[in-house]
Amino acid sequence: APNSGVWIVDVPGDTVTRALDRGRDVSWFSDREAVAIRIDHPAEGAPGIYRLHLNSGELTYVVDGYRPVCSPQGDRLAYGDGEIEGQLMVQSLGGQAQYATEPGAVQWEWSADGRALCCVVNHYISGTLRGDLWRITFDGDILRSDSLTSWAGYPAPDAAGGQVAFLRMSRGCWVGLWLHRDGPEELRIADYGLNPHFDPTGDRIAVNTPDGGIRILSRVE
Repeated sequence: APNSGVWIVDVPGDTVTRALDRGRDVSWFSDREAVAIRIDHPAEGAPGIYRLHLNSGELTYVVDGYRPVCSPQGDRLAYGDGEIEGQLMVQSLGGQAQYATEPGAVQWEWSADGRALCCVVNHYISGTLRGDLWRITFDGDILRSDSLTSWAGYPAPDAAGGQVAFLRMSRGCWVGLWLHRDGPEELRIADYGLNPHFDPTGDRIAVNTPDGGIRILSRVE
Protein backbone atom coordinates (compact mmCIF):
# COMPACT_ATOMS: atom_id res chain seq x y z
CA ALA A 1 0.00 0.00 0.00
CA PRO A 2 1.35 3.47 -0.85
CA ASN A 3 0.78 4.86 2.66
CA SER A 4 1.89 1.83 4.68
CA GLY A 5 4.80 1.90 7.08
CA VAL A 6 6.04 4.12 9.89
CA TRP A 7 5.41 7.87 9.70
CA ILE A 8 6.68 10.65 11.99
CA VAL A 9 4.49 13.72 12.52
CA ASP A 10 6.02 16.89 14.03
CA VAL A 11 3.66 18.53 16.55
CA PRO A 12 3.09 21.46 16.43
CA GLY A 13 3.59 21.85 12.72
CA ASP A 14 2.57 19.98 9.63
CA THR A 15 5.74 18.08 8.75
CA VAL A 16 5.04 14.41 8.03
CA THR A 17 7.97 12.12 7.30
CA ARG A 18 7.87 8.50 6.21
CA ALA A 19 10.51 6.70 8.24
CA LEU A 20 10.00 3.19 6.85
CA ASP A 21 7.75 1.52 4.29
CA ARG A 22 6.73 -1.31 6.65
CA GLY A 23 6.16 -2.00 10.32
CA ARG A 24 3.53 -1.69 13.05
CA ASP A 25 3.15 -1.30 16.84
CA VAL A 26 5.48 1.68 17.20
CA SER A 27 6.93 2.76 20.58
CA TRP A 28 9.57 5.41 21.32
CA PHE A 29 12.80 4.44 23.05
CA SER A 30 13.63 6.68 26.01
CA ASP A 31 16.43 8.44 24.09
CA ARG A 32 13.83 9.65 21.53
CA GLU A 33 16.35 8.94 18.78
CA ALA A 34 14.80 5.61 17.76
CA VAL A 35 11.54 3.66 17.85
CA ALA A 36 10.77 0.01 18.43
CA ILE A 37 8.55 -1.55 15.76
CA ARG A 38 7.24 -4.96 14.84
CA ILE A 39 8.14 -5.97 11.27
CA ASP A 40 6.32 -9.01 9.89
CA HIS A 41 8.05 -9.06 6.52
CA PRO A 42 11.51 -7.46 6.69
CA ALA A 43 13.43 -6.93 3.46
CA GLU A 44 16.06 -9.22 4.95
CA GLY A 45 16.44 -11.09 8.22
CA ALA A 46 13.83 -12.55 10.54
CA PRO A 47 10.46 -11.07 11.54
CA GLY A 48 10.30 -9.57 15.01
CA ILE A 49 10.90 -6.36 16.92
CA TYR A 50 13.46 -3.96 15.46
CA ARG A 51 15.05 -0.70 16.58
CA LEU A 52 14.62 1.92 13.86
CA HIS A 53 17.22 4.68 14.15
CA LEU A 54 15.37 7.74 12.86
CA ASN A 55 18.36 9.81 11.72
CA SER A 56 20.09 7.08 9.75
CA GLY A 57 17.18 4.77 8.93
CA GLU A 58 19.25 1.84 10.22
CA LEU A 59 17.32 -1.20 11.45
CA THR A 60 18.68 -3.32 14.31
CA TYR A 61 17.04 -6.61 15.24
CA VAL A 62 16.07 -6.76 18.94
CA VAL A 63 13.95 -9.84 19.66
CA ASP A 64 11.28 -12.12 18.22
CA GLY A 65 8.16 -10.54 19.74
CA TYR A 66 5.00 -8.48 19.37
CA ARG A 67 3.53 -5.16 20.57
CA PRO A 68 6.73 -3.54 21.90
CA VAL A 69 6.27 -0.89 24.60
CA CYS A 70 9.47 0.87 25.68
CA SER A 71 9.97 2.21 29.20
CA PRO A 72 9.71 6.02 28.94
CA GLN A 73 12.50 6.62 31.46
CA GLY A 74 14.81 3.64 31.24
CA ASP A 75 16.40 0.88 29.22
CA ARG A 76 13.63 -1.73 29.43
CA LEU A 77 11.42 -3.16 26.71
CA ALA A 78 8.09 -4.89 27.33
CA TYR A 79 6.69 -7.13 24.59
CA GLY A 80 4.61 -10.25 23.98
CA ASP A 81 6.30 -13.49 22.97
CA GLY A 82 3.20 -14.47 21.00
CA GLU A 83 0.53 -12.42 19.26
CA ILE A 84 -2.21 -14.60 20.78
CA GLU A 85 -2.00 -16.22 24.26
CA GLY A 86 1.59 -15.01 24.68
CA GLN A 87 3.49 -14.05 27.81
CA LEU A 88 4.43 -10.48 28.61
CA MET A 89 8.22 -10.35 28.62
CA VAL A 90 10.48 -7.60 29.97
CA GLN A 91 14.12 -7.33 28.99
CA SER A 92 16.87 -4.75 29.13
CA LEU A 93 17.94 -3.18 25.87
CA GLY A 94 21.11 -5.22 26.23
CA GLY A 95 18.99 -8.36 25.86
CA GLN A 96 18.94 -9.52 29.50
CA ALA A 97 15.60 -11.11 30.46
CA GLN A 98 14.09 -9.49 33.57
CA TYR A 99 10.50 -10.68 33.94
CA ALA A 100 7.82 -12.89 32.36
CA THR A 101 4.11 -13.22 33.16
CA GLU A 102 1.92 -16.27 32.80
CA PRO A 103 0.54 -16.90 29.28
CA GLY A 104 -2.43 -14.81 28.25
CA ALA A 105 -1.15 -11.23 28.62
CA VAL A 106 -3.33 -8.94 26.50
CA GLN A 107 -2.52 -5.29 27.39
CA TRP A 108 0.37 -3.52 29.09
CA GLU A 109 1.47 0.05 29.81
CA TRP A 110 4.36 1.74 31.67
CA SER A 111 4.06 4.48 34.26
CA ALA A 112 5.61 7.77 33.14
CA ASP A 113 8.56 7.35 35.51
CA GLY A 114 9.38 3.94 34.01
CA ARG A 115 9.31 2.15 37.36
CA ALA A 116 5.95 0.40 37.11
CA LEU A 117 4.50 -1.76 34.34
CA CYS A 118 0.81 -2.68 34.51
CA CYS A 119 -0.71 -5.51 32.51
CA VAL A 120 -3.83 -7.65 32.20
CA VAL A 121 -3.55 -11.44 32.04
CA ASN A 122 -6.28 -13.86 30.97
CA HIS A 123 -5.76 -17.55 31.72
CA TYR A 124 -6.74 -18.92 28.34
CA ILE A 125 -5.32 -22.39 28.98
CA SER A 126 -7.45 -22.97 32.10
CA GLY A 127 -10.42 -21.13 30.60
CA THR A 128 -10.44 -18.51 33.39
CA LEU A 129 -10.92 -15.30 31.42
CA ARG A 130 -11.21 -12.92 34.36
CA GLY A 131 -8.79 -10.14 33.39
CA ASP A 132 -6.31 -10.18 36.27
CA LEU A 133 -4.65 -6.76 36.67
CA TRP A 134 -0.97 -6.93 37.68
CA ARG A 135 1.61 -4.28 38.51
CA ILE A 136 5.31 -5.07 38.11
CA THR A 137 7.56 -2.58 39.92
CA PHE A 138 11.23 -2.09 39.05
CA ASP A 139 13.38 -0.29 41.63
CA GLY A 140 17.07 -0.76 40.88
CA ASP A 141 17.82 -4.45 41.37
CA ILE A 142 14.55 -5.01 43.29
CA LEU A 143 11.61 -6.38 41.32
CA ARG A 144 8.12 -6.86 42.76
CA SER A 145 4.86 -8.05 41.20
CA ASP A 146 1.41 -7.54 42.73
CA SER A 147 -2.02 -8.79 41.71
CA LEU A 148 -4.28 -5.72 42.11
CA THR A 149 -7.77 -6.78 41.01
CA SER A 150 -9.75 -8.84 38.48
CA TRP A 151 -12.25 -8.28 35.66
CA ALA A 152 -10.08 -5.50 34.31
CA GLY A 153 -8.90 -4.31 30.92
CA TYR A 154 -6.87 -1.50 29.36
CA PRO A 155 -4.67 -0.59 32.36
CA ALA A 156 -3.41 3.01 32.59
CA PRO A 157 -1.01 3.74 35.49
CA ASP A 158 -0.39 7.27 36.72
CA ALA A 159 3.09 8.82 36.67
CA ALA A 160 4.42 6.75 39.59
CA GLY A 161 2.20 3.67 39.24
CA GLY A 162 0.43 4.17 42.58
CA GLN A 163 -2.92 4.66 40.86
CA VAL A 164 -4.13 2.55 37.95
CA ALA A 165 -7.17 3.42 35.85
CA PHE A 166 -8.80 0.49 34.09
CA LEU A 167 -11.97 -0.55 32.34
CA ARG A 168 -14.04 -3.09 34.28
CA MET A 169 -15.85 -6.04 32.72
CA SER A 170 -19.00 -7.78 34.00
CA ARG A 171 -20.81 -10.63 32.24
CA GLY A 172 -18.84 -10.03 29.08
CA CYS A 173 -19.60 -6.28 28.89
CA TRP A 174 -17.54 -3.20 29.77
CA VAL A 175 -19.23 -1.49 32.74
CA GLY A 176 -17.25 1.67 33.34
CA LEU A 177 -13.94 3.25 34.20
CA TRP A 178 -12.46 2.41 37.61
CA LEU A 179 -9.44 3.50 39.60
CA HIS A 180 -7.32 1.24 41.79
CA ARG A 181 -5.39 3.06 44.52
CA ASP A 182 -2.93 1.68 47.04
CA GLY A 183 -4.72 1.49 50.38
CA PRO A 184 -8.24 2.88 49.75
CA GLU A 185 -10.88 0.83 48.01
CA GLU A 186 -11.41 1.04 44.25
CA LEU A 187 -13.44 3.92 42.83
CA ARG A 188 -15.79 3.97 39.89
CA ILE A 189 -15.07 7.13 37.90
CA ALA A 190 -17.45 6.94 34.92
CA ASP A 191 -19.81 4.58 33.12
CA TYR A 192 -17.64 4.76 29.98
CA GLY A 193 -13.94 5.06 29.28
CA LEU A 194 -12.39 2.79 26.67
CA ASN A 195 -8.61 3.13 26.22
CA PRO A 196 -7.86 5.37 29.23
CA HIS A 197 -4.55 7.21 29.49
CA PHE A 198 -3.22 8.97 32.60
CA ASP A 199 -1.75 12.47 32.37
CA PRO A 200 2.01 11.87 32.92
CA THR A 201 2.31 15.02 35.05
CA GLY A 202 -1.09 15.32 36.74
CA ASP A 203 -4.23 13.64 38.02
CA ARG A 204 -6.26 13.68 34.81
CA ILE A 205 -7.37 10.79 32.63
CA ALA A 206 -8.14 10.96 28.91
CA VAL A 207 -10.71 8.44 27.67
CA ASN A 208 -12.83 7.58 24.66
CA THR A 209 -16.52 8.50 25.01
CA PRO A 210 -19.50 6.50 23.70
CA ASP A 211 -20.23 9.08 20.98
CA GLY A 212 -16.77 8.68 19.49
CA GLY A 213 -15.10 11.69 21.12
CA ILE A 214 -12.39 12.09 23.75
CA ARG A 215 -13.00 13.44 27.24
CA ILE A 216 -10.57 14.59 29.94
CA LEU A 217 -11.62 13.52 33.45
CA SER A 218 -10.25 15.36 36.48
CA ARG A 219 -10.64 13.46 39.73
CA VAL A 220 -12.02 15.27 42.76
CA GLU A 221 -11.70 13.63 46.20
